[in-house]
Parts: sequence; C-alpha cells; structure tokens
Amino acid sequence: MNKIFAVAAASLATFLAIAANAPAASAENNEFLYSGSGNVLRATLYEHGNMGGHAIYYFGSGNCTTTTTDNDFSKSSMPGSLWNSWNNQVSSYRDYANCDVKFYDGTNFTAANTGWLNGGSAGRNLSSVWNDRASSFRVS
Repeated sequence: MNKIFAVAAASLATFLAIAANAPAASAENNEFLYSGSGNVLRATLYEHGNMGGHAIYYFGSGNCTTTTTDNDFSKSSMPGSLWNSWNNQVSSYRDYANCDVKFYDGTNFTAANTGWLNGGSAGRNLSSVWNDRASSFRVS
C-alpha cells in the first residue's frame, strides 16, 4: 500500500511541477478565420495596442453590407485553446471592406458591448475600458 501511495504522490508532484511552469493563457499565435469564399480581408484584431503583437485575421466573401442591422460574421467565443486563448486579449483592431466590428464582454454575445466600431484600415486602439476584455465579436 505504501508503494502505491508513493507512486501516486510522485505522479502528483510531477503534474504540479509541469502545471506551475505552463505558460499563462495568451495570444501566442496568429489566427485565421474565414466565411464564404474567404477571399477579402474584413477585420484584423490585435493582441496589443497600436496594432501590435499577434493577430486574428478574418476573411469573408467580399465587402460587408452597408447596414449594421444584419451580421456578416459572428464569433461566439474567441479562438484558441486553454493555453493559447484569445479570450480577453484584444487591444486594437482594423476593419476593411465597408465593415464595422462589435466586441462583447461575454461569450455568445452576452454582457456589455462596444457598439459598432469603425477603425478603418488605419486602425484604432480599444478604449481603456475595453482593452483585453473581448470574449466574442461580430462583424457587419
């Protein structure tokens, strides 16, 4: 019985050591999202302010519609996995092809939102209130 306990304790200690050294969740890679034919860049979301760091590139089938009463694209949760998540990581953005972007504090488009934003191809930083807060987004 002591041998089983010793093996279990050693396994637990190894697991805890690995978990302690694992990187915190962060946007460590670029992500590419597509809808339709995916041949037109519609939005780029950046990890850092001033369009810096890694990015999420979203491509769609041409220009967005001229109204924001419909959604050309919706992402109910930010891409990535537990160790490489974009949740609460976006700090700046660009939009193209007549598109606007709306960010939500919660997944599935819940909680507070930014309203429709248009940063254009020059891009904009999210406000200090919205920096590293987005959990889902829409493009229209």
